[in-house]
Amino acid sequence: MIDQVKIRQTIRAEIITTGLIDASEVAWQNVEFDPTGKTLWYRETWYPITDAPNTNAEDVTIEICQLDIVVPKYDSVEAVEDEVKRVSDLFSWGTEFVNGTIRMVVDENRRGRPVTGEKWYWIPLQLTIRAIDAIT
Repeated sequence: MIDQVKIRQTIRAEIITTGLIDASEVAWQNVEFDPTGKTLWYRETWYPITDAPNTNAEDVTIEICQLDIVVPKYDSVEAVEDEVKRVSDLFSWGTEFVNGTIRMVVDENRRGRPVTGEKWYWIPLQLTIRAIDAIT
């Protein structure tokens, strides 16, 4: 079984170290976050899909990382769209990341429909991540 924490750490590190956004501007899953005064921020949600040994003597885990790119309601739609494109470019189809023996591949990168909430406007971006580790 692949350590899901390593998958999340790798993707999170990629978001931060590439300079997409400062870590303080991300609502990490299950971590307290106050968006008051923010003009652009991300909300992270993880959905584990499957975790099973593969016939090729590898463990394979598939997870979806949803990043909502958020701005205040009635703010710039273009700012959200530009940011979604930046994130989408970083996590384009086929992009690979490595953490120890675990190799992660972006299998899909899907933009959702825009959502307008009470105070915020956002566009969700779902990244399907396939993690592979050789069974030892």
